[in-house]
Amino acid sequence: MYREICEIPSALERCLDGYEKQKLPPSFCRKVRRIYFIGCGTAYHSGSQACVSAQSFLDVDMRPVYASEFLYGNYPVDNGTLALCISQSGETADTVRAAEKALAQGARVCAVTNTLPSTLSFLCQRCVDIRAGGEYAVASTKAYNCQLLTLLLMLADVAAAQKKLSPQKVKKLYEGALSLPHAAEKALLCQNEIARIAHTAAQSSAVFFLGRREDYPTAQEGSLKLKEISYIHSEAYPSGELKHGTLALMEKGVTAVIISSCSDLVEKNSAAAKEVQCRGAE
Repeated sequence: MYREICEIPSALERCLDGYEKQKLPPSFCRKVRRIYFIGCGTAYHSGSQACVSAQSFLDVDMRPVYASEFLYGNYPVDNGTLALCISQSGETADTVRAAEKALAQGARVCAVTNTLPSTLSFLCQRCVDIRAGGEYAVASTKAYNCQLLTLLLMLADVAAAQKKLSPQKVKKLYEGALSLPHAAEKALLCQNEIARIAHTAAQSSAVFFLGRREDYPTAQEGSLKLKEISYIHSEAYPSGELKHGTLALMEKGVTAVIISSCSDLVEKNSAAAKEVQCRGAE
């Protein structure tokens, strides 16, 4: 897993190079009026993150849905629906079955996967390979990053095809994407600081991941990762919900990880941090 985390910068470069050759055609995007991001676990979180991030430039109905819930829920689907079925392996049973259901109901269905060929890639009308490279650790890391990057670029193309995003803004978004491999390299340089924080978290009775808006799906993914690799009890909450019950669980021996990447929400997140510290949590 650690080796695959260190491969994230090069995986993002491959993802960017490969996406240009797999872009959704404008004709596929123009009539889209509803988008479902369908996946399980980490794949669901990448869809959730892309959905929240794209709300600033794409004003169609978008929602992330767990594949297992899509199977048994009554979600509206028609020929204006785009179902983005996300799976690292392309073999996730619930996601494959959800894709089959969406196809049967007349949706446009696109697979976002790291594995070609796969059941999902053969089933869907279109397929985008995220090109993360082989991922063998149980906890997905580089594939999550490449799923998220691919989804954001796809949504930008949908917005451009519908003339909701100007060519200048599309160019700016792509320029930002090109800076990601270097940004990931810089993040990996923080290993000593991360190790100190990890030592504290390892002694905790519980860890809570908190974030607002774009940072909340990241909190969900962080919490999932901690649970599946350390077996420490962990939960994710929107920071604003802290005062509606969850604050009662903040006490000595508990660690709260507050994710704050949105410049306009720094003060709100600082207030949440103070509330946590006042209760004795780290």
